[in-house]
Amino acid sequence: MALGLDAVTTSGGTGSSITWAHVVTGATNVLFVIISRWRNAQTVSGVTYAGVALTNVGTSAASANDDEVSIWRLIAPATGSNNIVVTFGGACDAGPWAVSVTGADQTDPDGTFASGTGSSTAPSVTVSSATDRWVIDGVAYDDATGGALTMTADAGRTQRLNALNGGERCGGSEDQSSAASEV
Repeated sequence: MALGLDAVTTSGGTGSSITWAHVVTGATNVLFVIISRWRNAQTVSGVTYAGVALTNVGTSAASANDDEVSIWRLIAPATGSNNIVVTFGGACDAGPWAVSVTGADQTDPDGTFASGTGSSTAPSVTVSSATDRWVIDGVAYDDATGGALTMTADAGRTQRLNALNGGERCGGSEDQSSAASEV
């Protein structure tokens, strides 16, 4: 079965948890939740969809400004409209988003997590991939000066999120891979 985009939803805010609705349809789905969090040490303590816990795929090391991205997934999520709840160790600012895909491998839906931490106006990470796999990314960026920045996805990728909360930014994109590695 070929991979297909099911749905994309976004949320964001400040607090010890963030809740939003996401609708899953179709068969052989996998739900991915990508959380960009910035400027405090409150890491993600859990993510649920329809009350079912998601598995952490990976979390980047926190940057010097304590920005971080983590990706979580749930194989065969319940269909219909259900709440995603992201819980943190305490109050923080975050920009989470979710993407569900259809036709996904139900035993090994994700590859090896890759991340990078640093200071750049053009951040990138090379990741291993394979034909007919989705590459999903997230970025957390803290510009305490409130300066302007627009994140743009590379050619061949679909940008799903470009949000601003004060001087903090988060972004995310996805695509269906046709190569062994992606940047």
